[in-house]
Amino acid sequence: GYGGNNIWRSVNSGESWTAVKTIEGNESYAKFIKHIGNGIVLLGYAEGQGKIYRSIDYGLTWDDGREIAECQNYHSILVDEGTIYISVGNALYKSEDNGATWELKYAKANWSDIMVLGKVANGAIVSIGYLGHIYWGYPMEA
Repeated sequence: GYGGNNIWRSVNSGESWTAVKTIEGNESYAKFIKHIGNGIVLLGYAEGQGKIYRSIDYGLTWDDGREIAECQNYHSILVDEGTIYISVGNALYKSEDNGATWELKYAKANWSDIMVLGKVANGAIVSIGYLGHIYWGYPMEA
């Protein structure tokens, strides 16, 4: 879980929680938390320093976070067969090393901030923007 300036972890289905990391600065608005497999968990904050935090041990410990871009509007994450896509404002970034590094995939993947990412059967990415814009058809390989 997440809240305030702490990242919290439960080992008993939420009956009790322990703060496992205190985040420096004024980061109080977590946008997503996602277990992507093999104990790797990503957590995105959208205010304060706007960082993506990564754990490789099911959330027991966390790195110091990294900025993906100057924009701090992390809204959505999509995990697809070893590749992770994350929306940053209206851009789309990807990681092929479980979130250790990120690269820009599409500079303008929607007209407005991307709120939802998905993938359809033909392998295309779909993004839904804050203002309701739907962009369809980003191929996985550009």
